[in-house]
Amino acid sequence: MRGNVIEQYRRFGIIVENVAQGRPVRIVDNVIAGAQSRPTAGVIAGQESLVHVEGNFVHSNSSVGISLSGQFTGDHVARDNRVRGNTTGIRASSDGGSYISGNDVSASRASGIEVGWIYSPGHVVNNISRDNVGHGIDVLANPRGGVVSANQSLRNRGDGIRIDGGAGIQIDGNTALGNLGVDCRDLGPFGTGTAETFNFWTANKGRTSSPAGLCQP
Repeated sequence: MRGNVIEQYRRFGIIVENVAQGRPVRIVDNVIAGAQSRPTAGVIAGQESLVHVEGNFVHSNSSVGISLSGQFTGDHVARDNRVRGNTTGIRASSDGGSYISGNDVSASRASGIEVGWIYSPGHVVNNISRDNVGHGIDVLANPRGGVVSANQSLRNRGDGIRIDGGAGIQIDGNTALGNLGVDCRDLGPFGTGTAETFNFWTANKGRTSSPAGLCQP
């Protein structure tokens, strides 16, 4: 699906379900706004083998801007989208990994970017998440591995970069500033990684940290 304008008078977003495994789904260069009926999300994709959501402007929907979930055999991708004024901006949670890159997420009524993965590590790279009511970037509990790198998380009312658990996640080269919660937070159990967490924080810029030492001014 490419180049459509899907706005409030239609009241529907884009929903893709039950496509046969091995058939890629591409949602590219659309304007998706004001979804109020099923799906209330701007884009929702589940149970797909491979989903790419790229270059869209997704705004003012009554639920999540972009929601990717299900049992993926390949990593799903949300790349270079502008996502503004939804509940959560981008939510990606599935058995497989996710590749969330180059997105500009702002003014969400909850968190900007929320991700989780179970079997295949995911990547959250080079995004801007700003001025959201919740956290800027929130990695859900129980991921194994993965990368959170070169993102900007700015002026969010929650935490800037928040790791709710997991182990072996590489968090490097991010900037988290002006957040009302904590700029850098790791809620995992004690481990042998950075600041006695199970994850690895390197070269991150932020003024506040819990525990101390995850980011530096």
